[in-house]
Amino acid sequence: MSFVNITALTFPEGAAAEIEQRFAARKKAVDTAEGFESFELLRPAFGETRYFVVTRWDSREN
Repeated sequence: MSFVNITALTFPEGAAAEIEQRFAARKKAVDTAEGFESFELLRPAFGETRYFVVTRWDSREN
């Protein structure tokens, strides 16, 4: 069973394009961490202003 970590991030209004560009260009260092399975950046929708970073790991310990 995977362990999912979700982090909610808030940014100043008007920063969406820059935030998405920075995440798209990320160094991906976490991708090589032991137990890492996946990374997602979820864009706000339907009245929500926060972005959500979702990472999946093979265990809570990792």
